[in-house]
Amino acid sequence: MSAEIVAITKEVLAGDTALANKILALNNAHAQALSWLDRDRLRYLVAEAFFAGRVGGVDGLLIAFDQNSKRAGSWRRPGPCS
Repeated sequence: MSAEIVAITKEVLAGDTALANKILALNNAHAQALSWLDRDRLRYLVAEAFFAGRVGGVDGLLIAFDQNSKRAGSWRRPGPCS
């Protein structure tokens, strides 16, 4: 496993279907905690992100948003910490 962090862009996702499928598989394996993504929604989130990156092949994934982005705060779900 490589610990290298590699940036992801919407252009990378559009050109590398295998990578997009791996990212979707990782995300959707944890959809109950995150939320289900399809290819279009993944591209949208990556395009809006302050930073999007993966670790190794796709051993980990980070999509971070600026506090002032259109996405800021919209990910929160009702629950005990809300």
